[in-house]
Formats: sequence, C-alpha cells, structure tokens
Amino acid sequence: MTNVCLVLSIIVAMLAGCQSAQISDTPAVELNAQGVPGDVTAIAPPVGLNLTAAVGYEADEETLTKIKDSIDAFSVLLWEKTYGNMYVKSVQLKNNSQDGYIHFEKLEKLGGHAQFGGPFTVNTNLLDLDQKSGKPGVGVRVLAAGILHEFGHSMLRLQDEYGTTRECIMHPQSRTKDFCPACKEELQNRFKLWRLPAEPERADWLKTHPCPKAAINIT
Repeated sequence: MTNVCLVLSIIVAMLAGCQSAQISDTPAVELNAQGVPGDVTAIAPPVGLNLTAAVGYEADEETLTKIKDSIDAFSVLLWEKTYGNMYVKSVQLKNNSQDGYIHFEKLEKLGGHAQFGGPFTVNTNLLDLDQKSGKPGVGVRVLAAGILHEFGHSMLRLQDEYGTTRECIMHPQSRTKDFCPACKEELQNRFKLWRLPAEPERADWLKTHPCPKAAINIT
C-alpha cells in the first residue's frame, strides 16, 4: 500500500509540474483602466490575466492586506470555477488611485457595479462583515465573491440572475460562489475553446489541478 501511495504521489507531482510549465508559458491578457482589450474569446486556454487594481482612497496597511487576501481568494475562485480555463497571473494593486481595471471603493450600498467589457467597482465595506459576524475571514471571502460577480459581468459578459431561483454567483443572495449550469453552458458557447470537465469528474479535477499563485505587488 505504501508503494502504491508513493507512486500516486509521484504521478500527481509530475502532472502538477507539467501544468506549472504550461501555465508559465501562457500569453497574458492585460486588464487595466481601458477594460477588456477586444475579443478574448478566441484565446486558447489557459487564459492568463495581468490585472491592475486601484484602491480609490488612502487605505491603511490592515485594509490593504485584506484587499490582497481578497484578490488571492478571487484568483482561486476564478481558477476553480472556470476549471483552469482562466486564471490570474499578476496583479498591480495601487493605493489611493483611480487607475485600475478593478476599483475598490467605499460605496453607500454593499455590492459593486460593472459594464460589459469595462472596468468595475467593488465595495470594500464588504470587509466590514468581519466585524459584524465576528468570524475571521468572512469579509475577505465575501469581497472575493463580489469581485468574481462583477468580473462575471465585465470579462465573461454574464447577466445578473436576481429574481431567479438559481444558485449562482451571478445571484449573490443565493450564497454560492459557483456558476450555475446555465452560466457554464453560456461560457462554453462564448469561449468556444474552453473545456469543462463532466459533472462526475469536477471534484477530482480540483485535486490534481492546484491553482497557480498570482503575483500581487502593492504600490
């Protein structure tokens, strides 16, 4: 049994190594204040993203750390929910700036707003949920989901699903961080080169495809 486990571990490591080499060679899409650069649907996966993100006020070190952790969590969500077809390669996070693809702001209402193909805004007041719940990391996880929701509009061109009974990240009140089957079908129809594993294989896919680490630089 020990030998079998060792062999399986070696195979998984080899697969991860091959994947890392493939990921590092992936051409990147630059996402900055100009938004999505034209038609990205014909790019062969995995589609790497270099993001610029801007905090629209002078954030303290604790807030910057939470925003960075939220971007990290968003990176994992994007990788897992697209099954490696799209991922974050690097992020330039600018403090007290308006120059970014992702804008972190303090808004009157929780949430954010986006337009198809354009930059989007996410409310960092979502981080205050940590204080309200008393549970560590809740605000970071909620902000990460908020980023994915607005990214779903901007890059993936998915509509809101408010008013439906679907459990989907595009319907935040459903409290799920995944795309519903209808959204997954729409993504495959739009990004025709994407391949999503069949339903029974999806849980096993995550075990052998660890998310590549995004390089996040704060200035």
